[in-house]
Amino acid sequence: MSHKLADKKMLNFTWLGYNKLMLAQESQLLFLIVFFVYGLAFFVMGIALFLEASRSPSLAEAQLLLPLALFGILHGLHEWFELFLEQASWMETQITEDVFIIRLVFLAISFLSLGFYGFLASRLQKRETLFRLRLPLITLGFYFAIIIFSAITAYKSLPLDTPSLANNLIRYLLAVPAAVLASIGLRIQAKEAQKDKRFPLVSNLNWASFGFGLYGFSQLFVSPLAVFPATHLNNQNFFLLTGIPPEVIRSITALIITFGLVRAIQAIEVERQEQFQIAQEARVDALERVKEEMDAREDMRRELLRHIVQAQGDERA
Repeated sequence: MSHKLADKKMLNFTWLGYNKLMLAQESQLLFLIVFFVYGLAFFVMGIALFLEASRSPSLAEAQLLLPLALFGILHGLHEWFELFLEQASWMETQITEDVFIIRLVFLAISFLSLGFYGFLASRLQKRETLFRLRLPLITLGFYFAIIIFSAITAYKSLPLDTPSLANNLIRYLLAVPAAVLASIGLRIQAKEAQKDKRFPLVSNLNWASFGFGLYGFSQLFVSPLAVFPATHLNNQNFFLLTGIPPEVIRSITALIITFGLVRAIQAIEVERQEQFQIAQEARVDALERVKEEMDAREDMRRELLRHIVQAQGDERA
């Protein structure tokens, strides 16, 4: 009897262990899918914007799109890089510190590119724009001061993991303001398109603006660290509160941003085709008018020649 009870307990233990293993594998598979989709969305966005910048007839528009395209490509590669690192950690593979530094460099450059796009799109180089956005910029300045002061204080008083601190600071000081500026810049472009009654472009730019705003908010949830606000606003607390990893929210925002910008490119392409069609019709009309004028001149020349011949005949008679 005792042997049967022991076998039953062992069977239950084995079954529970198998269930935990299957749940762990399912969660890892879901994690891989989320990061792959996250990186793919931004990478596709970057390639699409790069191709659009190469086709744009306006040099200013191309210069505006290239930083955003660079962000999409680099950030997509970064997410796939992080996916590789997660797989290596699951397999307990030794990873050198240089690999983590390369990942942080990719992350920083991608957000710097996004920030440069946000700066150009928001037109912060113009004095009237600075005056109009003075309240958000002042708030952003206080935000920078609080983050930097908190990081310096914690770094001096507590032993902190340097890569985690660098990752959090990149997201706090680069990702959040860059995404906010990009959202503002896209909203400004949407308003200008609305003035020109380019309504398909307006809705798509608004979707991309909303996506970048939500994406910037999601960057506040970083790795847990004894640095304000990472002590409270971190990915673990977000998961405990919502049951959803922040990476899922970022993947959704990446899809929203890519959807909005790719649809905006399509709307611009439709406008370009319509303009080309109008130009072709105008060219055909101009050619027809030229042909009509040439025919009229030919008729006049023939009529004049007929009069000359008739006058010569009358003169001989």
